[in-house]
Amino acid sequence: MTSRDRRWNDLQTRWAGGERLTPEEEQARLAQGEYDPVARKELELFAELRARGAAPEDAVSPTLVNRTLETLRGSPRLRLVTTTSEGAPDAPASPAPRPRVARYAVAAVLLAAASALAVIARRPSPSPSVALPSKSQAPVVQSFARAELLLTAGQVQVPSRHSSVGRSPLNEGESVTTGEGRACLTIDPGIDVCLAAHTAIQLESLKAASIRLRVARGTALATLSPRAPGSSFSFVTADVSALARGTTYAVRRETDVTDVIVVEGTVEVARGPSQHALVDAHSRVVITPASGPLVPTAVGRGEEARLLALGAPRRLWSGAALGVLDLAAATSGELHASIDDEEPLPLPLQIFASAGTHRVVWRHPGGAESAAWTEIVAGETRRLAAPLGGTAAAVSGMPREKPSATSLLEQARRELARSRPRQALMLYEQLRTTYPASAEARTVLVTMGKLELDLGQAQRALGRFEGYLRDGGTLVPEALAGKARALRALGRGAEERRAIQQYLAAHPGAFDAPLFTKRLRELGGP
Repeated sequence: MTSRDRRWNDLQTRWAGGERLTPEEEQARLAQGEYDPVARKELELFAELRARGAAPEDAVSPTLVNRTLETLRGSPRLRLVTTTSEGAPDAPASPAPRPRVARYAVAAVLLAAASALAVIARRPSPSPSVALPSKSQAPVVQSFARAELLLTAGQVQVPSRHSSVGRSPLNEGESVTTGEGRACLTIDPGIDVCLAAHTAIQLESLKAASIRLRVARGTALATLSPRAPGSSFSFVTADVSALARGTTYAVRRETDVTDVIVVEGTVEVARGPSQHALVDAHSRVVITPASGPLVPTAVGRGEEARLLALGAPRRLWSGAALGVLDLAAATSGELHASIDDEEPLPLPLQIFASAGTHRVVWRHPGGAESAAWTEIVAGETRRLAAPLGGTAAAVSGMPREKPSATSLLEQARRELARSRPRQALMLYEQLRTTYPASAEARTVLVTMGKLELDLGQAQRALGRFEGYLRDGGTLVPEALAGKARALRALGRGAEERRAIQQYLAAHPGAFDAPLFTKRLRELGGP
């Protein structure tokens, strides 16, 4: 057993016994599965067990195990002793750590027991004279993550199918390749991966507990939310893995050189079974066949900015209601298009976009541009042909002029009347971006803050209220009340108290005064 195996065995034993590991130890525990198939299977078993609700979030409970086995009517009755002595009065006070094989067996027994128990629970109770079937174990079904294309621009291929956004999900083992083009895909939950030109990746594993993408060549950028306990995401190349939890990072593969660049968060980079290093934000590790120890170095802001530009289109599909915008290629000549002033992308272009009004600009060879507006409807595809001769009038059904501030305001109000606050927020944001100096742009700040507060976006809501209060206006009482509520949602009690005191001093007879007076007493204010 290598030193890495011994370290992992110790970390997994401590974790299984309920001990809380440090972030670095947890990274090392999950990374072992990238190289060790037995470790990977053990991690997947524990993850599957917890996904089925058969174990608590911390230690595996012997009481639960014994209750499950007893329910299964095992004969003779089985008993299980783990590193936690809860529910086992005859267990030793300080049990020795379980060996790895025993831990593996525990997970397997629990998973099989949970499956069988689920089958029994769905059956009617048998009469005493009816014997139970000898085999009641249900097959274990592996949980897989959903993967879909979000963006294809220019030359993009999925060899096994016609690459298309908004169609069927991608399957494990499929590849996505870009030539003179770009692509982005999403993997549930909370993983977006964007590819630069001349990049090839393979969806090596879509198992929910261990998602792996192999980068054969080119540059891939991942932006992901924190992983659930027992779940991991990693990029891998020939002999290198880069495993992360809640971060933004890229892997670049050129010939036999792997470059791992971390923009946010922490990534564990490993080469083979013996070399590994934790790489923090704004750092990189370059690995060549001749390189020695893995030593992180700093990354410049310019390179980070270029990498983040790969993921910039993510803003277009950030809404809850999405449709597909399909821009066909030009009949002749090279043509690019940008949406809502994002970076121009080559045609043909397919992209998920938030429902609402969007501005499309075609950029012709030689610098000529054609601009127009289009409406994206949730769940539908909007197909547009490129304009001919650089004139937007050739685009059927698209207004050449941008909507007025009043029109955008009316559209947002209609969305609110339909109980669609996210769509209304997008229209309000478009109004503020298109007409920043208008009276409507200032007035909607308070409404936007209230909507964002209702949607759980307290920090954004606070910025809206404070933005309105800086210049004042007739909606100051509403803005001040919203500020107090946003501060409460953020847990900033001292600032909330001051905001309430300011509200009550200026507006003692206002609608919210009684509620704020009561809240002030709760906060210990006068």
